[in-house]
Parts: sequence; C-alpha cells; structure tokens
Amino acid sequence: MRICVIFSKGTSSDKDLKIVSAFIKGLEAANNSVDFFDISKEKEKLTSFYDYVAVGSSNIPLFGKKDDPLLEQFLKQNNIVAGRRSFAFTTKRVFGENKTLQSIMKIMEKEGMLITFSEVLKDEISAKEIGKNLVISKTE
Repeated sequence: MRICVIFSKGTSSDKDLKIVSAFIKGLEAANNSVDFFDISKEKEKLTSFYDYVAVGSSNIPLFGKKDDPLLEQFLKQNNIVAGRRSFAFTTKRVFGENKTLQSIMKIMEKEGMLITFSEVLKDEISAKEIGKNLVISKTE
C-alpha cells in the first residue's frame, strides 16, 4: 500500500523527527511504500497517488492561535484529500498533546478526510509498533 506521511514540524525538536522516523519504519516493516513530506519545506506536494495518509504536527502552540496554519493551508491546497482514509498523530509533550491532536483532527475533518485512527506517539519504540500494527485500508 502507498502511504504518505505529512508532518508539520515547525519548531519541534530532533526527538520529534526521530519518533516520526520510527513510525515510518514501522509502516515499512508492514510491507508498505512510504513517502515523507515535511510541509515546512515541501508545500506543493500532491497526495492523490496514495492509498492512505498520515497527518501529524507538533507545531500547535498552547496559547494564541489553536490550529497549525501551515498544516491547514497544505491540506486546503491539496483538495484531493477529501474522502481519503487517514491517521492523525502528534508527538508526546509535557502537556497539551491531546489538545494538539484534537486540533489536527479538526483540520483534517474540515477538509473531508476520514480519520480511521489517531494517536499520541510517545517514543520511538511505541511509534514503530503503532506503524507496524496500523490497520490500513484503501479508500473505497
């Protein structure tokens, strides 16, 4: 299955990128073909060629604007995501990760994505296991 992992890293740490990388390794271990897009660098990518889309961000501040404007803009420009089955995720924080996850899901649902699963990726080991065991089905 072809999977696209979209991540808005913003000012997140290298630890967050290692966790996302472990998640991707888990997806690949389950015999999937995975492409990674850092949307802060790759703003014009299309997701129409993928069977499943994983969307994550660690770039949502606790105070001020609640949504990740970069993620929102990317999904809005990429209107092919409507109806696409997807996974929402964020990385572990000291506090606020559930609010971040809710914000990501709100952005995805606004664009018509079908969220089949969501999770806070706590560390590299659990992220890899989640990737291996993620139940993925094609958009019908």
